[in-house]
Amino acid sequence: NNILEELTEEIPNLTTQASSFLSGATDVIFAIFISIYLLASKEKRYSQIMKFRTAIFSDKVNQQITKICTTANNLFGKFVKGRLLDSLLVGVLTYIVISIFQIPFSLLIASSIAVWNLIPTIGFLIGFIPAAILLLFTDAPLLIPFILIMFVIYQIDSNIISPRIVGYNTGVGPLCVIIAICTMGALFGIVGMIIAVPLFATLFDLANDIIHKRLQ
Repeated sequence: NNILEELTEEIPNLTTQASSFLSGATDVIFAIFISIYLLASKEKRYSQIMKFRTAIFSDKVNQQITKICTTANNLFGKFVKGRLLDSLLVGVLTYIVISIFQIPFSLLIASSIAVWNLIPTIGFLIGFIPAAILLLFTDAPLLIPFILIMFVIYQIDSNIISPRIVGYNTGVGPLCVIIAICTMGALFGIVGMIIAVPLFATLFDLANDIIHKRLQ
């Protein structure tokens, strides 16, 4: 009877978790198909948007919109390139260091951390946790050295590598990169961390242009 009662109590929780998982998976699949559709018909969508803008806004306003969109597109593109380079460097550094300390699954761990590191700040941690669990069950004595190594690499990446690479590509200084990620992360969570640097870079670029014109 106790077992049946426990199972009965667990069924709603399992149902809720399964429903959340299916909902999340559906959203991901739906987003992928929408992205493919938009990319396949981007010329048509661009033409429609330009017609709408020309019909609604004046030439002067359209010029400003074009400038803002162009600036944002360039800086977001540079940010993505910076993240890719940063993740590659972190993956290579991780592989070299943990290989020196003869930690097993070096290539798998380094690849996982490099992929997840594309997400600013928390991506490294997301890649680190499964690797730590894997070591715990396969070679527990190496877990502490692994944690210390990853902590050092994380600090180097967060405070030196990432701010410099991303800052160089977007024109935002290392300090501003850290402030942008912390601020947007506190306000909007993971999404805020992802868009923080390119958004701040776009705003800084537009603000500098306005200030320059005002000074002239």
